This record gives sequence, C-alpha cells and structure tokens, in this order.
Amino acid sequence: TWGLPLSEARAAGLPIVAADLPYAHETVSGYARADFCDPSDAGAWAEAIRGCWRGERPLGAVAQPPPADPFAPDW
Repeated sequence: TWGLPLSEARAAGLPIVAADLPYAHETVSGYARADFCDPSDAGAWAEAIRGCWRGERPLGAVAQPPPADPFAPDW
C-alpha cells in the first residue's frame, strides 16, 4: 500500500512512527516529524510509541530521493 494513514497523519501535523519500508519513506518524505521501526519487532514499536507519547522520541525530517528513471511524477 502507499500509506493513506501516513498521508492523513502528515496532513494533520501529527508525529509519525512508521514501518521502515520503502513505501513509508516515500510517503513521509520531506516531513519533519517522523521516525521508523523494524516492521517485525514488536518491542521496538512499543518503545517508539511510548517514546513519542512521552515526548522522548527524537523525530526528524525524512529525505527520500526520487525513484530512478523511468519515473512518472503523476498519473
């Protein structure tokens, strides 16, 4: 999936903890309040969510280079 919940959270200005997968990096690219976790590590997710809730998790800007050619920027 492309990440509709991530897009909605980004539009609302919410902090984001997402799966460390290509679609998530692409979806939140350029957003300043995001971090990533191993999608298969439940302990890391719990720690990340708890850290965000307590304001202890460092969230930062996400930079994702555009995909390689051939690439179409829209439909």
